[in-house]
Amino acid sequence: MKTLLTPFEVIKYSQAGNSFPLDNVRRLIPVIEIDFMDYCFGLDYYNLLLRNVKTYEKAVIWKAGTYNSGDVVIYNGSLLESCNSANSTEPSVLNDKWKEVEKFTKKEYNKLWETHIRDVLSNKIYKESVPFATIQSGAKGLTVNAQDQSGNMTAPAKDIDFLCRTIQNQIDMMMNNMKRFIITQNDEYKKDNTK
Repeated sequence: MKTLLTPFEVIKYSQAGNSFPLDNVRRLIPVIEIDFMDYCFGLDYYNLLLRNVKTYEKAVIWKAGTYNSGDVVIYNGSLLESCNSANSTEPSVLNDKWKEVEKFTKKEYNKLWETHIRDVLSNKIYKESVPFATIQSGAKGLTVNAQDQSGNMTAPAKDIDFLCRTIQNQIDMMMNNMKRFIITQNDEYKKDNTK
């Protein structure tokens, strides 16, 4: 099923750590994405966004070499575009020779996506994935790993609940910020006499 969000984006734009398992994230994306988009914007808008997702079929996995301006690579699960010709640098947060690609074919859709929707969705999916990463289901029923080789212990239920409540508080704040953003954008649009 086609979705707006990728598992790597969930890890990147939520509170999940880089080693958070992607299996349950992948399964939850369509369910949570459709529910959220339908509730906040309606399915017509959601389908419009899906139709306008850019595809980067020529993207290659980054490896040391030289890239031209406009070349798209996959680096640590992110799609990045080279901003310079003869670019031989490795992508990083501080490297301005690479930028994240735009999600949509229409630039207008990218602003709301990048400033609000992506982060809210990522955190909602992460929050719903946390219990599945902690409690596994298998032939012996539900199991919890008590401790691993690194000396880490699985968090007790009250800590998981606390984390999920904290994430929900952040999601609530993000939703309020998104609502303010949409209202402000609408007010500016109504004042613009050129439209």
